[in-house]
This record gives sequence, structure tokens and C-alpha cells, in this order.
Amino acid sequence: MKSPVAAEYDEYDHDLLFFTIEKIVALANHGLINSAPPSHKIEPLIAPFMKHWTEYHQSAGHDIPVERKAVIEHSFVELLVVAKNACSGSFGHRISLISAKMNQQ
Repeated sequence: MKSPVAAEYDEYDHDLLFFTIEKIVALANHGLINSAPPSHKIEPLIAPFMKHWTEYHQSAGHDIPVERKAVIEHSFVELLVVAKNACSGSFGHRISLISAKMNQQ
């Protein structure tokens, strides 16, 4: 999200960002994400991204694609949910994994 061109819809970083978010969400939906940056570190990146994304469309003379904007915003909401859930349970989850491993020995 910090990439200077990630908000530019015709750049590789844009595609990579949303592909990565989709992977993270899919992994989380299968219980495979147990740690993440705290959501309070992710959230401040969203507004500047959306501002740049909007300005990029406007500078190209395009109307803002409302449906695409909604999908992007939804992706960010999902990412924040994953971060909140992973961070809220990550310490306990790690302790339980360590305990289980120790009990197997």
C-alpha cells in the first residue's frame, strides 16, 4: 500500500497488492493466519491510497469506477478484519502451539 504506484490501476504493484490481500483473506478463512501487523498500522494507509487512486483516475480523464471503488474498499475492510483477528489471538495461539509441541515430547 505504500508503493507510490500501487494506487495506479495500470501498474503491476496495484495488481500485486490486491492479489496479496485476496491470498491473505483466503488463508485467514482457513485458519492459516495467526499473526499480522496491528490494524492500527494498516488503517492509516487506506485513505492516502484511496486519495491517490481517485486522483489517478481523474488525471487520466476517467470517471471514478464506483463498483471497483467498492471492491477496493471491501478488500481493505477484509484485510483489517484479518489483522484484528490475527493480532487478538496470535499470542494465545502461539502459546497453545508451543504447549502442544512440548506435550508431544
